[in-house]
Amino acid sequence: MRRVAALALLAAVLAACGGTDYNSATSSSTTARPNATTTTLAPVTADDRAEYLQAAERGILDDPRNTDFTDAQARCLARALVNGIGVRRLRAAGVEPDELRRPGYDLPPLLESSLSRAVKRDFGARLQACGLGELFSNSIAASVGAGKNAPAPEELQCIRAAFQAPQQRELLADASLETKPSASSALGLARVLLGCISFGRLVAEQAKADNASLSDDEISCIDRAARASSALEGFLADKIRGRAVDSKRAVREFGVAMALCLTPAHLRQLAGLPPPIISL
Repeated sequence: MRRVAALALLAAVLAACGGTDYNSATSSSTTARPNATTTTLAPVTADDRAEYLQAAERGILDDPRNTDFTDAQARCLARALVNGIGVRRLRAAGVEPDELRRPGYDLPPLLESSLSRAVKRDFGARLQACGLGELFSNSIAASVGAGKNAPAPEELQCIRAAFQAPQQRELLADASLETKPSASSALGLARVLLGCISFGRLVAEQAKADNASLSDDEISCIDRAARASSALEGFLADKIRGRAVDSKRAVREFGVAMALCLTPAHLRQLAGLPPPIISL
């Protein structure tokens, strides 16, 4: 049974391989400067907005981490930030044009925490229109695995589609404003992975090492068990955040559920047990 549980856990580790580096896809925004002060804000003029927009464009275009962005995408992202979040909110969080102009500048955590869900959803829609959803999903897909454990084409398409969907706009906005995934962002990403990646396929590939060929029914059953497992969801979210994981709970819950998906012959084979003695 331990080997069956180990297969379950290995599938989860492969799906969250390397954690998630949001900066690789959203490096032009994110953390730093926690000590912004509260001041009376002056009215925003057209000149103010133009200054913030020019500064944001320059900061994104000059950031060496943004090699995947075209000039058009960089300018689009600057407009999403300045017009979507707004100069007033940027100022309230202590963000000034000189800082936005600096390559590698990270937005303060105060900004993300001050935004309403409606503002985040609007910001996320603007980011999707700039193509950031596809860039972000490509980054996630690249971190999921390599070689024989790489996502299948339909799984990659599912991840890409997820980050272009309206339901993921808030997650995309949060991801672009965070240096490291928050608990809610990590949980959202874990759900995307669970919804798109076939854990049954991953387990089946590992089972081949024991000369066990899982059936389509077994693979589908494992997929359903994975998507219903809160322990596996939490395990993936913690892996994404780079935190210590509760592997025992994940093994106990998902491993047992997965074992129920296997035929008796495959369960014995993967558990390393001898074949049953059949008496006639």
